[in-house]
Amino acid sequence: MLENKFYKLLDLHQSEDDSYLFKVELNKDCDVYKGHFPGSPIAPGVCNIQMVRECVERVLSKKLRIDNIKQVKFISLVNPLDNTLYTISCKISVSDKIDVCANMNSDSSDCMTIKMSLVDL
Repeated sequence: MLENKFYKLLDLHQSEDDSYLFKVELNKDCDVYKGHFPGSPIAPGVCNIQMVRECVERVLSKKLRIDNIKQVKFISLVNPLDNTLYTISCKISVSDKIDVCANMNSDSSDCMTIKMSLVDL
């Protein structure tokens, strides 16, 4: 779990069409930045993906694992010294798998887009 270590969930808003908006704040003092990269911290892409997964787990109230990642694009660097507040917008579709289409952005730039499928842990 990265919640309350790597990031803190500030707000969660659900739209009528199974879309969700998460406001998160990155913890710029998290130990992960000591190695990625000292003096010039950058949020690891894998941590951003895990953060999206944890947001979906919160909505569905169950533990999930990544079944596959269909597409991921890291558009801009996520530097917690420049900005700690980010928004994750998520569309969740539940069938035999949980399909997720998500975008992570700051006020000034898009950071990541991802399409992935999750399954029960």
